[in-house]
Formats: sequence, C-alpha cells, structure tokens
Amino acid sequence: MNKNTKLYLFGAGLAVLTALAVACGGDDDTDATPTRSVADGGSATSITVNLKNWAVEPSSATVKAGTVSFRATHEEEAHGGHGAGEAGATHQLVVARLQDGADVGETKFGAPVLNLADIKVGEEKTGEAVLEPGRYELSCLVVDGDDVNHYEEGMYALLTVE
Repeated sequence: MNKNTKLYLFGAGLAVLTALAVACGGDDDTDATPTRSVADGGSATSITVNLKNWAVEPSSATVKAGTVSFRATHEEEAHGGHGAGEAGATHQLVVARLQDGADVGETKFGAPVLNLADIKVGEEKTGEAVLEPGRYELSCLVVDGDDVNHYEEGMYALLTVE
C-alpha cells in the first residue's frame, strides 16, 4: 500500500469517527456525573486554543472539571512551508478523552466531546463541553488532499482536567 493510500484511509477513518461522534453528540448519559451550569450558579472555565501550521497551542494545559468554554482561533501566518492560501488554510479543534495509558499523537482517543470544524484563516469558533477529570487530546484532524495530514504534522496537544 503506498503512502497516499495510507493517508487517504487514515483521513477517511478519522472523518467517519468524527461524523459518528457529532451525530451521537446529543445523547443523554444517565451515568454522567452531574455538573452545575453557569445558569444554575456553577462556573465555566474558558480556554483559548490557537491553531496554526503545525501546532495546537492551548492558553492553559490544565483546567478544572465541569463546563469548559473553548475559543479556537486560526491566526494568519506563513509557517511550515505553507502560507495562508496553501495547505493549512482550514483547521479544526477536536476535543477527545485519551484512552487509559495513551499519549497524545497516538490516535488513541475516544469519541470527540467537541468538534469545531472548518475554521478558516482569521476566524475563530467557540463551543462548550462538559469535561470529567482525566487527560484529553486537543487536535486538528484535517487532511488536505492526499499529501498533508494535519494530525501527522503534529497538530495535537494535551489538556489535563482536574
């Protein structure tokens, strides 16, 4: 199997996983630990995640468990041999819990709890997720054509939830 075929299959698999997670994202999980919303007097933690070629840079590597507000930004830049009009012009922020014993960059994460997709240069998107204590991966799973896989280029970071 050649490299382009492997990249295509990897990207297709990640796209299917992301689509399934988004489709199933509204489930009520009766086993989930209840959290207080901001409206009920709870508090939300906010984190900014800068997405650029080829890095995911959270404003903090650790957050408190509960409702976390994410602000994903995509600054205009020329980095890694690609300008704003080339590969990397669109990113996404996927937040998913790591499997036990897994490390970031190993594609060993569960279904995304948040997926902010199609973030173009100069744009930002926001979203919230309820996070339980544990280790989460922040990543970009975009594949540009057959040759640039953002995840393989190192677009992931660790987020620890306490």
